[in-house]
Amino acid sequence: MFGPYQLPHFIKYFDGIDLALSRRMLRSTLPSETTLTEEFCALMDAPTQRREHSLSFDIDALTKALTQHGGAIDVEIDVATHKHLSGMEAYVSQSDFGLVLEYRNLVLPARSWSAAYLMQAKKLFPTSKGFSEHSKFLSADADQHTRIRFLADILGESALKYCLFCPPTTGYETRAVGVLRTLHDTSLSGRIFDYAVGLALRDELQRSGGIEAGVWISGTEEEPIEVATMHAAAFDGSCPFTWFILQHFSWGSNFTSSMQSSSLHPSTEVDRVKAIATGDRAAISTLIKELGDKIRPSIKGRENFRVVPASSITVRVSIGPEGVDLPASVRS
Repeated sequence: MFGPYQLPHFIKYFDGIDLALSRRMLRSTLPSETTLTEEFCALMDAPTQRREHSLSFDIDALTKALTQHGGAIDVEIDVATHKHLSGMEAYVSQSDFGLVLEYRNLVLPARSWSAAYLMQAKKLFPTSKGFSEHSKFLSADADQHTRIRFLADILGESALKYCLFCPPTTGYETRAVGVLRTLHDTSLSGRIFDYAVGLALRDELQRSGGIEAGVWISGTEEEPIEVATMHAAAFDGSCPFTWFILQHFSWGSNFTSSMQSSSLHPSTEVDRVKAIATGDRAAISTLIKELGDKIRPSIKGRENFRVVPASSITVRVSIGPEGVDLPASVRS
């Protein structure tokens, strides 16, 4: 997994992506959820970063920083847009994306793992005076949330997450910044743990003075409505995107069970979600068939049941040199 000297570089990298996207929420014309999702995928995509020079600390700078002390670690992130079969278009959501995390430990292969999620994007809307603690996710829809709960019944609770696009903390009204900082501090007062990611969070808070994240991840048990609720549950029911990613890379480091990573679940479950997230036609067809009878009694119009992500983000991390032959007592 990641060591203490590696984590600051990952924090800088993913926070840079977060800030580049969340600042778009401060434009005079608020981007659509579809546009924000497309921009997020573009910022995450390593080839696009290199082509567009969209980040000052990009994937190549990250790799250079990680290997400067002689560590053998390789990181690659790419985005794929999926071509779905004719007849599936009605099930495809342009504001959804799949997220796949793959970790290969070449020295200790038994420590390798993968995780997969279906992400539903929602953006925050300002009040008449701008973004405040009273801002809401106005595109949240009760019928859509019901459909997501159907998916959770089939794929498992941890497989689905809301990806919430908000401005950075300092992009809110001045008074609201103080409110959000207080909510963060209250929630975090008992949530710093003595492991690599927990200590990295403490160090980052001491350095930066507070959480600035604009991209947040939450579970789907409750429909996202008010942004104050999201911030009050910081590192509990909700988590900044950077820290959602990093908590996967430290043993026992889930900030709370409500944000439990899918890498802790049986590989067969993860494999199925991964197949759906990455556009596997057979897996998607099976899911749609399985949903068929389940959705008809409750959802008017099967054409509104958009469950298939249009694109997926895959984060691959490989660590250690290949061809290492360790004693069995170490490998286990």
